Amino acid sequence: MHICTYHHLFIYYYYILLLFIYLFIYLYQIKCTQYWPNTSTTMYGDIAVTLESTHTFPDYTIKTLSVELVSGRGKLHHHSGTLM
Repeated sequence: MHICTYHHLFIYYYYILLLFIYLFIYLYQIKCTQYWPNTSTTMYGDIAVTLESTHTFPDYTIKTLSVELVSGRGKLHHHSGTLM
């Protein structure tokens, strides 16, 4: 076997190993966490978030959240899709 063949083989396996390490890290990381409260008010520093209503449909869910800040109040409509 020629020395260049060993070199190319080493590089090929090195890249395959890097690909597997990247996929392992990517697949097992937490991609999204729930940041809205389920039933009661949750405080995030000086922001209070309250779940007012939930409307669930076959393909998506609409949640109405009340967001209160020390200086004011607002309303937020959260749309999320469901996985099939």
